[in-house]
Amino acid sequence: MLEKNFHSYSLLYVPGRGRTLFIALAGVGNTKNDTISYEFKATMDRLGLDCHSIYIKDLSRSWFNKEDGWDDLVLFIRECILLNEIEDVCIIGLSMGGFGAIILSSYIKAKRVISFSPRSSISKSQYFDHRNDNYISNIVKKRHDDLNSFFSDGTEYHVIFSIDNLNDCLHASFIDPNKATVYAFRGDHNIPMTLRMADLNTKLVSDFVKNQFVPEHFGFFISRKKSFEIAWDFFKNGQNINTQLLQNCSSEIIPSYLMSRFCNLPDFKLKIDSYPLHVFSKLSGDKLLNNLTDGWSKLEHWGVWGAGKEHCINFYVMDFSIYGEVQIEIVLRVIHGKKIPPQSLIVECNEETVFAAENLSKNLTIKFNSKSASTFIKLITPNAVSPFSLGINKDKRLLSVGLESLKIVPVL
Repeated sequence: MLEKNFHSYSLLYVPGRGRTLFIALAGVGNTKNDTISYEFKATMDRLGLDCHSIYIKDLSRSWFNKEDGWDDLVLFIRECILLNEIEDVCIIGLSMGGFGAIILSSYIKAKRVISFSPRSSISKSQYFDHRNDNYISNIVKKRHDDLNSFFSDGTEYHVIFSIDNLNDCLHASFIDPNKATVYAFRGDHNIPMTLRMADLNTKLVSDFVKNQFVPEHFGFFISRKKSFEIAWDFFKNGQNINTQLLQNCSSEIIPSYLMSRFCNLPDFKLKIDSYPLHVFSKLSGDKLLNNLTDGWSKLEHWGVWGAGKEHCINFYVMDFSIYGEVQIEIVLRVIHGKKIPPQSLIVECNEETVFAAENLSKNLTIKFNSKSASTFIKLITPNAVSPFSLGINKDKRLLSVGLESLKIVPVL
């Protein structure tokens, strides 16, 4: 392992065997602590793939525009490729690193690139995005600006953004679809972190390095023009977005920030019977409340106790048609104590029993699948008890289990 500093850039080279070189460029890192890590290295360490790898940090957060050290860094990579007779170069990055991945691919001969949530440009023409203005305003000379100028012939580009992040969607609308395949996704800006919800982040890196990456296997879908039209209309008009534009959109591409507005459209309101969610939703705290119907108590700092012997959860998965099946994960808190008898639990999903257990005294996580956009979950707890009846305290509620969190991921 060799770490080198090139003025404004830091590089870590991990030698391997074979003819493949994996390169990962880091984003801005933790700006509060002013730290940047070598992103994707921990994933590669877990995988133990026997290939060469290089990890790069832009210490000045210049979106790889700082000239001090850039040419020397590129020269080092080119020499590494020649020395090790590399035939297959793959580059990945998130955010600023995603921007840098495309930039770097124009300097070396890469076979494929994955760019998560990149800016399309760092010029003032991208007036809509004020994230990291304090760093971008310090870039005096923009050697690398418009991404569309840095796509190379012969390289396979996958640009992946979240339709739920307004800024990222607006940037994606500028990417030339003739130069890169632009994929949409759910969740926030940090797409690898969202993938981790479904234990897909490690597999993605593995498949990418092995040249077996299939975007649809990870829930990515080809972006649609309507997604960009919605984003731009929302940017200009907020919740007063053009109603006709919403009506002409399919539910699976409605961003989370417009979900309630869309579901109140008369035509769509007739189609759903519960509060809408989308895949890669993770609910906790007060975000649980919209989907809890019968048999629940008040919100507490950790979640919500079920009250009584039956507790219902309802939701409608907006983008279900893309996947055809979802996995639901619920994390439950079980009431327990010296005087409290062990609890029994039956979980039904759309009237089918998916879990049953007795003598529960510890918290548990339950996973099960649903093959319907409309999902009705019932928790049945026949042994619910009142702490008051047992002389424990004055709480007269019938308690058994409580809901701490709920997560929805696609079955891929």
